[in-house]
Amino acid sequence: MIAELPKMKYFTQDFFQETKVQGEKVDLKKTPEKRAPYIYKGGAVYDGTWLGGFRHGNGTMKWTDGTCYSGTWSYGEPSENGTLTYPDGDKYEGSWSSNLMNGFGKFTHVSGTVYNGQWKLGKQHGNGRESWADGSEYVG
Repeated sequence: MIAELPKMKYFTQDFFQETKVQGEKVDLKKTPEKRAPYIYKGGAVYDGTWLGGFRHGNGTMKWTDGTCYSGTWSYGEPSENGTLTYPDGDKYEGSWSSNLMNGFGKFTHVSGTVYNGQWKLGKQHGNGRESWADGSEYVG
C-alpha cells in the first residue's frame, strides 16, 4: 500500500497574485535580487531572491502551520530541486515542476515509511522503492 501524502495546499495562486505587479514586464537578463523577507497577508514568509514580483532563484517559504519549502524558485513556483517539510516532520526532497513534486524525489514519513523514486503531478509514478518501518519493501 502506498503511504498517503499530505494534501498540497501550499503553492496556491493567492501567493503568486499577491506579489505580481500588474503589467510588469520582467527583464529576463536581470539577475535575481535578494530582498528583505516578505510577509504575505496570511502570515507566510518568503526569504530569498526575487525577479520583479516573482520569487525566483533560491529561497525559503514558511507557512503559519510550520510547513517550509526551501529550494529553487522560478517565476513564483517551486522549480528544479527543493525540500518541503511538513509540521509533523514528513519531508519531500527532490524535483519540482508546476508547483508539484515532479521527477525524481524522496518522501520520508515520520512513521518510517520512505518512497524513493519517480513522481508525476505530485503523485508517486513510475519506478521507485517504498520501504516501511517493519523492514518490508516494494520495488517497481
